[in-house]
Amino acid sequence: MISKDIDCLFNTLQIALFYLDKVNNIKKTNDRLNSYFYSNPSLKPFLTNDLIGSVERMKNVEQKIDDRWYQIKRADFGRECYLFFIEDITENKSTIENLNNALVRLSPLVVKDKMTQLYHKEFFYKKLSSLLRSENEFKSSLVFIDIDFFKKYNDKYGHVLGDDCLNKVASIIKGSTRSMDIVARFGGEEFIILLNNTLQSEANDITSRILSSVEGLNIKHELSPFGIVTISAGVFAFNNKESYSAQDLINEADSLLYLSKNSGRNKLTPRH
Repeated sequence: MISKDIDCLFNTLQIALFYLDKVNNIKKTNDRLNSYFYSNPSLKPFLTNDLIGSVERMKNVEQKIDDRWYQIKRADFGRECYLFFIEDITENKSTIENLNNALVRLSPLVVKDKMTQLYHKEFFYKKLSSLLRSENEFKSSLVFIDIDFFKKYNDKYGHVLGDDCLNKVASIIKGSTRSMDIVARFGGEEFIILLNNTLQSEANDITSRILSSVEGLNIKHELSPFGIVTISAGVFAFNNKESYSAQDLINEADSLLYLSKNSGRNKLTPRH
């Protein structure tokens, strides 16, 4: 009965097949498998030597033989024989490898703002949320930054110079932080920084240097009371013992930024 069932499979399935008897002798192969043998002479020695010597572990494996990949699946027909299905998956492997390589190349583009090369806010949310879920002790700070009177700057000087201004400010912010920090463009002329392992006083100092460096760019802005491009910031320190969500922290830093903007701009307001 088993022999008839196997014969039926050999005659109907368009896939490479062979089976072993109970003493591991190859009893039958089909045309598809024979074509594999013809195109890859190393396959048959593998099946008759390596495979048969380790039948028990060959339930479902992928094996590279010379320059081709094969998927080998075993079906047990009681104690009388093992039936093996073999498929050449080289092209699939190549497609998956190419896809993975493409994803590696594209990943920085997916999470970064095309113009400033800072992270997107979605990526920032993810990193901040991950930190808040951590069971480790931490003391970090959030800095929310806005370019003062930027709409007026765009209206006066145009979007080309506006984009150039954004890039220069983004470069200052990125250059003033460390590799362990996360800097993102939050939207428009707003930026946000996660300063890891940074106390309030340290975050204030870093932010103050950013403000001074942006002033040092000396970008002309006739519609600003300062005559040049400046920024305002809110600085909010937090730790693992406080029960904040990512959105809570961003709202707190944004509120401090709002205070800076409504009390003269070109300054930072820290958490008290």
